[in-house]
Amino acid sequence: ATTEIYTLSLHDALPILSIPRDNHATRTITWGKFTHGSTDFWFFNTHLPHNHGAAGSRNTHARIAQTLLQRRAQLGAADAPTVVVGDCNPFASNGASEGSFESNLAAAGLQKSYQARGNPGHGGLDKIFASPHWVSSDGADRGTGTSDHPAITVDLVLGR
Repeated sequence: ATTEIYTLSLHDALPILSIPRDNHATRTITWGKFTHGSTDFWFFNTHLPHNHGAAGSRNTHARIAQTLLQRRAQLGAADAPTVVVGDCNPFASNGASEGSFESNLAAAGLQKSYQARGNPGHGGLDKIFASPHWVSSDGADRGTGTSDHPAITVDLVLGR
């Protein structure tokens, strides 16, 4: 097996962006800039809220996606290779007039590379998205450990 070495560069003192919370927990978007060889790429992570509390609107997930895309642009990464991962709780945006987290990312060119299948664990909640710079393959659930969600992976290769 080949070991890949990536360099992480934190561009803000604390690369955390607060998003609307639900009645369960505080919610955030976190990110980092990585370098592989001479190519920089961005990685964003989030756990989207359920639709209650401050996140009660069905449009909350669409607005969070727009916030993530705005931050990506502010970081100068709008056209850079990007990966977004998260527990997306897509049920919270069913029927949203502004679309879902996924549909807003897709409109910006970030396509779903893998979605958890579940069994064991919840299916359909955890997702990996990637910009068109990536070729994805071999997505899989990797067991749950002690979680009620499967760990998910996808192979991403910079190729476009």
